Amino acid sequence: MTEAFATLTSLTVTIQVDDNTSFSSATTVASSHAVPAASLVAGYQFPLVTLPNTVNERYVRLYYTVAGSNATAGTITASIATGLQTNG
Repeated sequence: MTEAFATLTSLTVTIQVDDNTSFSSATTVASSHAVPAASLVAGYQFPLVTLPNTVNERYVRLYYTVAGSNATAGTITASIATGLQTNG
């Protein structure tokens, strides 16, 4: 999270894969829990650490499910990395 979210109740992030760019037959391979708005502040990291080894589709996306009102503020930056540095 790079900017706190406002006006929504919670946000769930899902990793989906598909064999086509329209995601008409998307498969969910991982999902976060519903994170309450109070936790959606700058610096928060969703607990989606790894892409499952079972992924065998060409396209990957993050799908956001908003509970409550639409967000009037908030920014997420996401990327895929080959490893995570955890020694701060």
